[in-house]
Amino acid sequence: MTNDMNDDDMMMNDHEHIDYAVLSRFADGELGWRKSASVRAHLKACAACRDEVQFIRMLGAGIRSLPNPRAPAGFIDEIFPDAPPESGVDGVAPRFDSR
Repeated sequence: MTNDMNDDDMMMNDHEHIDYAVLSRFADGELGWRKSASVRAHLKACAACRDEVQFIRMLGAGIRSLPNPRAPAGFIDEIFPDAPPESGVDGVAPRFDSR
């Protein structure tokens, strides 16, 4: 995924709000500085889009706060029988984080 977006990517919907996908990328810090500046300028004047960004951020924080379940012992070996031995503790698969 690239941070570069052209002006068409800042699509406004029928109600002159920024497209949800763009707001989501903004909330996640995935936009380049120019597009982020454009979104910030829009947010100063648009309460609906500000609320949407706040919701996206709260949703992300809620998801990140959920416990990270561990796979049962042997589960990874069943799925990936040719994988090298686990490097986790007590045969439990290591945590897979995107950050």
